[in-house]
Amino acid sequence: MRSRVVFFLWLALSTLACGLSDSAPTPTHPLAGAVGDSTLAPVVTMTSAPVYTTATPPDTLTVEPELLCESSNKETPLARYEVEAQIDTETYQVKVAMRLTYHNRTGKSLSQIVLNIDTNRAPGVFLLDNLTAAAGAALAGYTLEDARLEINLVTPLRTGCAAAFDLSFSLQIPELTSARARYFSYTPRQLNLGYWLPEAAPYIEGVWRTPQAGSVGEYTYSELGDFQVRVKVRGDTSLILIAPGEVRQVGDGEWSILFRQGRSFTLSLSNKMSLLNARTKDGLLIDLYHFIGEGISTSAP
Repeated sequence: MRSRVVFFLWLALSTLACGLSDSAPTPTHPLAGAVGDSTLAPVVTMTSAPVYTTATPPDTLTVEPELLCESSNKETPLARYEVEAQIDTETYQVKVAMRLTYHNRTGKSLSQIVLNIDTNRAPGVFLLDNLTAAAGAALAGYTLEDARLEINLVTPLRTGCAAAFDLSFSLQIPELTSARARYFSYTPRQLNLGYWLPEAAPYIEGVWRTPQAGSVGEYTYSELGDFQVRVKVRGDTSLILIAPGEVRQVGDGEWSILFRQGRSFTLSLSNKMSLLNARTKDGLLIDLYHFIGEGISTSAP
């Protein structure tokens, strides 16, 4: 499968480009304005999402952390996301099952893992149905408040080791009503899923960072990870799927995507897009999507 660079001509997915770099410089305090820091960007005023807390470990505890230490090395990504998503284009609901494997490279044992969930900043959008430890850790409980999910472990995760967690959740995609929500919304022409997955929070200077929402500009920051995503569409199966990485259509309204070393995984669905592509001298295939009927020049001025 050929890797492709995908360009989008609409503002709604302008944030996708941040995830397409194979390498990224190590940030210096990239999340000033995160939990524990001074404010970087204006805070969006909205009704707070509910707080969910559980302190009851699941009936079945998982293997001890050291049993997954051999699988964690510098060649593996810090985080791996295995995602199964079912998108209903009539109700604009998404059902997701996700396994996150997190590799501890902090240099210290961790009694807590934190995920950032941008879609939980507003009520009625994100609903966590279930969270369990899958391997490498035992779950002591968790707290979900605003965009921050704190997962407490029975036994600290040793440095150099990995733990896996299974999450199932649902999303209600809002209609586009403001420029800020453009990356996670729908319009008559397209459906965008941006910052829709729970992502491992950056661990910087001994603190799990969760950024405050900004009303202007981009405020999110994520660690590099690998994304293996399977998407199935219910409703309008004439839609095309646009996403980074290696995209394969495996059935009617069904796709499999592998995106390596990305900071976030974004996709869009539309039946009003047209595709142009070209290959560079180095053999890189570039895909350019634009709305049908909105002309584009393929020659230099």
